[in-house]
Amino acid sequence: MFSAEDECLHAQGVQAITRRVFPGRTQSRNAMLQLLDGAGRPRLQLQVTPKGEATLSFLDEHGDTVRVIQAEQP
Repeated sequence: MFSAEDECLHAQGVQAITRRVFPGRTQSRNAMLQLLDGAGRPRLQLQVTPKGEATLSFLDEHGDTVRVIQAEQP
């Protein structure tokens, strides 16, 4: 998710751009949204399974999960 100016700088070899958001899918077909810190490391991850089960994971600076919050089951 870069601006046109950032894309232009990146094409010129300027590596000052850090991706901070990743929307996508996991190998297990979960929808995923990751928020990354200023160094590009994932720190917060929201996932929803194809069945609709949601989890919110907090990650440390090494990418290890330190806390998981799951939606309440009815």
